[in-house]
Amino acid sequence: MLYQDLWVEAINAFLKTREDLLKRGVRVSYLAGATDAVPWNMKLPESLVDKVKDVAKADYATVRRLYFTALMQFIDRHIHSR
Repeated sequence: MLYQDLWVEAINAFLKTREDLLKRGVRVSYLAGATDAVPWNMKLPESLVDKVKDVAKADYATVRRLYFTALMQFIDRHIHSR
C-alpha cells in the first residue's frame, strides 16, 4: 500500500465515523499530536483536502489535528485486528 493510499483511506474512514457520530448527536473528539513533531508533506487529492478543511473548520479543529486523529484511529483499528 502506498503511503498516499493509506492516508486517503484513514481520512475517509475518519470522515465516515465523524458523520455517523454526528447523526447520533455525539460530539467528535480530536487528538493532539506532539508540538515538537517534524512536519512533512503528503500529496492528497485536492477534493479530499478541501473537504478536510471544511470539516476541520466546522468542528473548530485544525487540519493538522484532523489528519493526526484520522491516522491514529486508523492505526488503532488495524493494530487490534491482527
